[in-house]
Amino acid sequence: MAPLTTFSFGSRDNRHLNRYDLDVWSNYVDFSALRALELAKEIRIDALSWATTNCSFTSLETLVLIIEWKDSHELDIIKQTEVDDFVRSLPPLKDLKIDGAVGPSTFRAIVQRHASTLKRLWMGNVETWPREEVTSCFTGVLQEHPLLQLEDLTLAIRRSKGDENEVAIYKTLGSLPRLQTLDLTLDCADEYILPHVVGPDTSFLGRAVGKDVTDNDEAMELTQDHPSDDFHRQTFRDLQTADGTYLSYGHVRDAFINSALDEKLARTIHQIMTTAKGPHSLPLQRLKLGARGGCLLGGIDLGVLPDVCDYIGRPVLVERSLPGSGPTRLSVTQVEDSRDSYHPSFYNFAYTRDGPPNELDSQTEAVFRRLWPVKSKVGGSWQKEWHSLPLAEPAITRM
Repeated sequence: MAPLTTFSFGSRDNRHLNRYDLDVWSNYVDFSALRALELAKEIRIDALSWATTNCSFTSLETLVLIIEWKDSHELDIIKQTEVDDFVRSLPPLKDLKIDGAVGPSTFRAIVQRHASTLKRLWMGNVETWPREEVTSCFTGVLQEHPLLQLEDLTLAIRRSKGDENEVAIYKTLGSLPRLQTLDLTLDCADEYILPHVVGPDTSFLGRAVGKDVTDNDEAMELTQDHPSDDFHRQTFRDLQTADGTYLSYGHVRDAFINSALDEKLARTIHQIMTTAKGPHSLPLQRLKLGARGGCLLGGIDLGVLPDVCDYIGRPVLVERSLPGSGPTRLSVTQVEDSRDSYHPSFYNFAYTRDGPPNELDSQTEAVFRRLWPVKSKVGGSWQKEWHSLPLAEPAITRM
């Protein structure tokens, strides 16, 4: 009987896949003959370490890997090294979907080991990385080890109000010579606001940066490029953590700026990526963009903010007309999330809501209208009176 070439670990319970499971199955499955392996349930890191030492995946081309994680924000360095060692122990892969306890070092290991062969990559958990790590990974690492064969990529990157770091990531992704399909989640959460654990003894800002912050002026200093006028320094008192710390109008403003995704911004991002392509590169045929997490601020009474951010950050699909079908055209449409779209692991809740609110509460309205004033003399619907903000001009003009 010919050996199995495809194998999937999965179960109906929530038990993690452990080293003993792998040991037992190694008596029945020739791992060295597998060309496709799917670990459809979370695998414990000690099981990966055991597999690195005891399993041979010499024929493997396709891997789906979901790694156990308890607190991805505080990944144990030793455990992360074990994940990286497993990735490096594999033969060069063509298809990889990886999620869970995946840190920047794992991304580097993936690129260094599999850059020459990887055609499809689905990368999860990027939203938990420090912002500077995201930028360095998607610029420096990919420039040093370009994914020359990559055709299809799904991942999340941090939005940073369209600054030069964000634009640099778009350029780097666009420079991948064979990339034709890109599903990109624009993660809008701010790590200085988003709590890792919200409790009665720690402010949400303090836990995020490793210090206790209860004074709102000091809290405002922790946000990047925050507005300095008195209006945006006001406390947004509808949003309160368990310890009584308040958000500011400026925090909400930043969430709106990051979440706002329209046709103009989608076309601009597509153009940046197209311009970054080399002379013999394949064109980017399909770019899907969606903004998430703009007002996901932890265990707080969020009011209508998530609905507003979800509405202005709805997914947009940019498609290029097929070769031979006449002049090149771009179509831009709003789409629903597909099952294969990347949903940040840290935000495990349903995004589908009853719909955006018809009216905004007074504080949300105040911040919204400071950013996007009323167009109609008699007052119009907020749903029709917003737009995206421009990306950093110097970064674009240097392309």
